[in-house]
Amino acid sequence: MRKRYMLCLVVLSAMFLLSPLGAMAAQMEGKILYITNKFKTFQLQSNSGKVEIFKFGKDTGFLKPNDIVQVTFSKAKNAKGVVKASAVKKLYKDGGVSPAQFKKLQSSGAVIIDVRNNKDAGKGLMPGAKHIPLDKLETSLGSLSKGKKTVIFCNSGPIAAIGYTILKNNGFKDVQYLAARVRFKKGKLSSIK
Repeated sequence: MRKRYMLCLVVLSAMFLLSPLGAMAAQMEGKILYITNKFKTFQLQSNSGKVEIFKFGKDTGFLKPNDIVQVTFSKAKNAKGVVKASAVKKLYKDGGVSPAQFKKLQSSGAVIIDVRNNKDAGKGLMPGAKHIPLDKLETSLGSLSKGKKTVIFCNSGPIAAIGYTILKNNGFKDVQYLAARVRFKKGKLSSIK
């Protein structure tokens, strides 16, 4: 009787784990503490203070420390205590804006500053944007108005975030940066994702 009971438990457990209900993913919101792009891993501190290490099978180059993100993951950990993340979504706090927010700001007349280097800017310019490479931004502050809404962009967000910090540290109050990838094809803007 005991063997039959144990066999039933094993079969039911296997059925649950193989079912969609058993494979349910969990979500966690929190702040990125540390990233290793080489190994595609990052450390996240949840809003409740819990710290987890996640492995993301895709490029982690769009993440940076202090980003606020939502992670979708399976609850199982590997032997090293690392959790596999299936999706990572930026929640765009601390000055970062989404592509949709960027387009609204652009159409409302915000000053758009392109802080990409000259080589990257040679691939194409965004209509209406002012190109000031990041290494020249601090010396170009006099040509910018502190009273105007300003949005900074680069190829993928991290350089724009540095530009955002430079402007904030120099008294610009209404400044944000695009936390997304910008792509140009044949000299024209092809996508913002």
